[in-house]
Amino acid sequence: MDRAYALSLNYYLNAIPKGKENAVHMDVLARRWGTNTRFVRQVVSDLKKEGNIIITNQDGYFRTDDVDEIRKYYAKERAKAIGIFENNKHIREFLLENDAL
Repeated sequence: MDRAYALSLNYYLNAIPKGKENAVHMDVLARRWGTNTRFVRQVVSDLKKEGNIIITNQDGYFRTDDVDEIRKYYAKERAKAIGIFENNKHIREFLLENDAL
């Protein structure tokens, strides 16, 4: 990760509000940051990889330390990931059968 970008992550983190009631849509962040939604998604992904808890819901992005909120989000994201793996199980099996994995 580029040093300047890594340093700017703190700016982006502080621009993501705390609390579900303050959630902000990615297009709003893109306008505020003078960029596009693809960049916003990348920044949020990088912030999460750095250990920041950022929740995404229908209202947008927000930060929280509410354990119940985090637990619900984790359960939702985990179920989504499991669903993706289950939906692609046949592809994995095909690749294994054809020595392609």
